[in-house]
Amino acid sequence: MQILDSQEGPVESECIAEYTALPNSNLIASLIDASTVALAVSSNLHAGINILGLDPSTRALELTSRIETSGPLESFVQIPNKEKHLLFLAATRSSDNKTKLEILGNTGATKTTSVETAHRNIKKILLDPHSDDKIRCCIVSSEYTCILHAAPDLEIHEPFRRVNQNNSNWLLYTCGRFDPHHSNLIALGIGNKFEICDLRQSDGPVVKNGPFETGSIFDLDYNTNVPNELLTVGEDQNISVWDLRSTLTPKHTFPTLHGHWVFSININPIYDQLILTSGFGGLLVHDMDEVLLNYKCKALNSTWIHDAWHFGACFFDAIRLYKIPTRLRPRIKI
Repeated sequence: MQILDSQEGPVESECIAEYTALPNSNLIASLIDASTVALAVSSNLHAGINILGLDPSTRALELTSRIETSGPLESFVQIPNKEKHLLFLAATRSSDNKTKLEILGNTGATKTTSVETAHRNIKKILLDPHSDDKIRCCIVSSEYTCILHAAPDLEIHEPFRRVNQNNSNWLLYTCGRFDPHHSNLIALGIGNKFEICDLRQSDGPVVKNGPFETGSIFDLDYNTNVPNELLTVGEDQNISVWDLRSTLTPKHTFPTLHGHWVFSININPIYDQLILTSGFGGLLVHDMDEVLLNYKCKALNSTWIHDAWHFGACFFDAIRLYKIPTRLRPRIKI
């Protein structure tokens, strides 16, 4: 892997660790409140959520624990709790292709509920960063989005958005994110558009983008440091930066150099000019309109680690952990 430094030439990036015993994993998340680098990894082909930790003495990724599930996973999200136990809300698929939601911990399933047909083909489970003790989440499936509460009981509410199937050009939901700056707003990707929805309203988006995107939106992310800023990626292979106060066109668009569809985007939660994208065209780190890192290998998913300089990614053959080279860090503005 190389960092593309236009000032001094290519800089070698360091893959500081890899784990090869979980091939074809495609779901990855950094653990909440982890004192060390730790990742949760799973797959839509195999059951179980695997917890990988970085051993500081050997500098190796090791399997520290495994949480059993009833089937392969469609999506999962870690659930915070006062006891700081390791808990996940997961959508699992059984051998007869039925989906159910489970709250899982180290001792197995603590709560389980079946999922209605309408909620199958789950794209994402989102955790509301503004959640109170009831732990509000959102399920984004192809044709429906609905809110659920994970505590004290696993309670699924009626869908608050449905795809209009009476329209011959009806589109499918693809992704979503809660707004970190507004407790009742959520962004949803639907076909080649995004909609900002108010959870207190049962119909109609608060904001939606104009007819700009030329292909489907596969992922989006809010800038946690800048209100009203949303980034989208998808079939057009570009990163579009949107000001939600004026959404006819994006305020900035730049190519990712993926050369293929882009499936995920994550803005660094501390240094928001660093943008991590992944897809079949590779794993890239951008400094807004400049590509800093370009790893031309199919990346199924990726995530920033909470210490800001590390990031992890799923590849077909391994889980790998990287860090931003020290020599580039002075260029990153705080």
